[in-house]
Amino acid sequence: MKFKGVFLGLVLAVLVSASSAFAANDIFQVPLDAEQMVPGPGNASSSGMCLGDFDSASSELTMICSHSVEAATAAHIHSGGVGEAGPPIFTFPGAASPLVATFVLSSQDVDELFEQRFYVQVHSEARPGGELRGQIGLPADQGVSFPLTSDQVPMSGSAYRQGAEGACMGVLAPAENQYMLGCRHNVMDATAAHIHMAPAGQTGPVWFTLSAGTSFLASVTPGNFVGSDDFGDFLRAMDSDNLYVNVHSPDQPGGKIRGQIPVPPRAYYFPQFGNGDGFTSAIVLMNTSTTTAVSGMVYMQDPEGQPLTVGIEEEGASALSGLLGTPGSEASFSLSAYGRTTIQTDGEGSVNDQVGSVKVIANGPMAGIIKFDVPDQFAGSGVVGVSLSPAMTRATAPAYLKGAVRTGLAIRNPETFPVDVTLQLRDADGNPLDSLVGTGGPLPGSVVVTIPANGRIAAFIPELFGIELSDFDGTIVMQTERGSFAALALEQGTRAGEFTTKPVAPLVGP
Repeated sequence: MKFKGVFLGLVLAVLVSASSAFAANDIFQVPLDAEQMVPGPGNASSSGMCLGDFDSASSELTMICSHSVEAATAAHIHSGGVGEAGPPIFTFPGAASPLVATFVLSSQDVDELFEQRFYVQVHSEARPGGELRGQIGLPADQGVSFPLTSDQVPMSGSAYRQGAEGACMGVLAPAENQYMLGCRHNVMDATAAHIHMAPAGQTGPVWFTLSAGTSFLASVTPGNFVGSDDFGDFLRAMDSDNLYVNVHSPDQPGGKIRGQIPVPPRAYYFPQFGNGDGFTSAIVLMNTSTTTAVSGMVYMQDPEGQPLTVGIEEEGASALSGLLGTPGSEASFSLSAYGRTTIQTDGEGSVNDQVGSVKVIANGPMAGIIKFDVPDQFAGSGVVGVSLSPAMTRATAPAYLKGAVRTGLAIRNPETFPVDVTLQLRDADGNPLDSLVGTGGPLPGSVVVTIPANGRIAAFIPELFGIELSDFDGTIVMQTERGSFAALALEQGTRAGEFTTKPVAPLVGP
């Protein structure tokens, strides 16, 4: 019985606990809100968003921010970690929205940026200590940057040139339901700016209307499209290199500068991963394209979203360390059309120190599975396979608890900022439960779990709700108001090593 208990705890920790190119620069997405203010309070009625573009070659960080702060007096980038207040390091030239500035970073500044120790703060007359704040987290998984130039305008003559130029950055949300676009340019007399639909070298109709100002930040979402209001159509146009940003002027009403929007890299998520004490993970990746090779990176991350170092025993990919068997937290891969590769961990070390999740960034379509091997010494061996999970904003999964059989969840945050996920139990008829009675008292019908940026949680349902429950048959609904999540569900059986993957499906409807 002792070994069975150890086995269950460890299995939970491991099992449930085209021509596109990667962006040359690191792109950051930074939500601004009052909740992050230290010390508070901020202004809960104000909000904002920033995009940042870091060019490692020049060590320049360009920020474009939009906010709703009234009578803003100043805006800075401060030094300080999450929950810390620190001094201002860089000052924006103005405080009114939109904010735009380019800062040159020292080597120490670059270290702080990638250690997530910079934050944006907007001050106001009413709150001189700060009204809004946004921690600059890790770079976005699906970010791009691209130039706006006159030579991209079809049939451009000398009148087009005259030094007009600009640049844009964009982030496709992990759930692929929003595209944030930030641009700046020097066309002082711009009359309009749009996203058009056409391949490079051709002109096409307007799809989305942008600000005519020399800098802007736009949330490209359904409901504001000029043409089709289906975001899937927008994605298909983007993935086929058929979208461009166009800035118009009085002397060039057809467009003075233009930039083709690159196809963003795609991110794929395994919400659970583990290695050690004989437990191993085999990451199997497949290229689903019939014509095009795919390449990318695999990142292992701990529950807090930090790099997770593990030993690699076998691989069809090439470890960044360059040596097979050398511990690392990243691996690169390249697959031909129809190709497949496997990255196998070595089972060495402590499993308690090597659990987390896996992120795959690729420049093309992928599919995959992680196969977990459970060692014999934990009361029987077993093998479990879990597939890649899409990022979702609402989802449901079967939930079953009876005797030794129980359902567990692993939920990963694919965002660069913390995400609150509400979990709600519903009975087999779909009715929400206000409360249930477990062995320790009433069980709430819903709970909120906070998952750090790129982090994950993994637990059985009773542990998620904070109480032991012996008998339940229904569903568990997951939902977030900001950001998204990826998730998997596993049901533990009555025999040692027996686990069944359960479906986690996006919810459809209002």
